[in-house]
Amino acid sequence: MQAFFIRLPARQPGVAAMDLGFQRLERRQLSTALARYVGVSRTPRPRDGWVTAIREAFDMTVRQFAERLGVSPSNVVRLEQRERDDTITLGTLRRAADALDCDLVYAIVPRMATTSKANDHLLDGIIEARAREVAAAQLGRVAHTMALEDQSVGYADMRAQVAERARVLAETPRHLWDRDAGLRDGGTRSTRRARRK
Repeated sequence: MQAFFIRLPARQPGVAAMDLGFQRLERRQLSTALARYVGVSRTPRPRDGWVTAIREAFDMTVRQFAERLGVSPSNVVRLEQRERDDTITLGTLRRAADALDCDLVYAIVPRMATTSKANDHLLDGIIEARAREVAAAQLGRVAHTMALEDQSVGYADMRAQVAERARVLAETPRHLWDRDAGLRDGGTRSTRRARRK
């Protein structure tokens, strides 16, 4: 099983800006590592699963594969069925790959990832997109309330406020993933000032 590990210096407690810098560095390193899997993640699994497909491509019988795995042929049939059903464990899949003289390559690749994005910004792009979505929802509620009070904000101003709010939200993305993130008060200082006028 191929794996990649990102080793960074241990975080020192107490310095929030430094922690954000480490988070950004970790995210960039992980983005670079994941970028190589973006195209591969769109490769569909063979209908009968990878184990069966590779075993059959080698013209290896179930009995021969069972001997290599050190199990009974009926266990191989169950193993291949579990892969088709998505109930196989990673450990079992790794042992099966090893018995086929193959490596199990495992990664979780964001669905929004595209090969056109810079490799070191793949995860940042997803955070920024979510931040824009949350900011638009938060500020949309504020704009609606202001419009009801006959204090509507222009389209250009709203776009600028959404962009600024999204930038702030993306700096510390932890709460972007809360279910009610778009429902929280999204009032920025400029929006609150506009509301008071």
